[in-house]
Amino acid sequence: FPQWTADNQYIIAVKMVGFGTRSLLMFHRDGGTGVTLVKGEVGKQPFRTSISADGRYLYYDVYTARPTGFWGQEDVLKGTVQLQRYDLRTGVVRPITAGESQQQDRGTSGGAYASEPSPDGRFLAFMRKVPGGTLEYKGQKFGPRSALWIRDLRLGSERLLMDPVEMDLAEESIPLNGSYPMYRWVADGRSIVLHQGGKIRRDGRSLHDPVQRPRTPHHFRAGECEVPAVGRAV
Repeated sequence: FPQWTADNQYIIAVKMVGFGTRSLLMFHRDGGTGVTLVKGEVGKQPFRTSISADGRYLYYDVYTARPTGFWGQEDVLKGTVQLQRYDLRTGVVRPITAGESQQQDRGTSGGAYASEPSPDGRFLAFMRKVPGGTLEYKGQKFGPRSALWIRDLRLGSERLLMDPVEMDLAEESIPLNGSYPMYRWVADGRSIVLHQGGKIRRDGRSLHDPVQRPRTPHHFRAGECEVPAVGRAV
């Protein structure tokens, strides 16, 4: 998922060397070898980027699993995929989510991936796995299912926005197509457009409302109509 910078002069892309190391590079639109922004290494493999509307911050997935064979083992619920932010002005990298289950320490955020910043830069939408949650489709169960969350970057609070959403690729052995299908905030920052259940959905609830509203696992509210979720949440 290449990203243009705010001035439309550069493109930020993921460079993969063989089936191993991935790095984030920035290329000028006229060409060149590019500049490495984030160099991948074992336990810190960057992927799927998104950029803030003002062009200052680059958000990206970080795969932290260490190789256990040909590729490695990604268990998002244990925290092996997290979000980080790269400051394009200063070069400072800041973790947005963190925490990975270990043998003695089970503390984990549950992982996070596929982030999209709001137009005003205050909120960050992202995906997270639902522990024990599955989807049923044509008699088959798939899981763990994914849900859409919103992080208030100013206050640090989080809330669930939609559950379930489309199944993702965060745990694919070789996620060449990114961890989740692309989705976007609308220009006024009051709704999100995404693919779900074979259709393009627009969640029109007030995303800036700090009140946590009750959810059911089978439906989400889009504007004034209730839309069935993809498959059936179990």
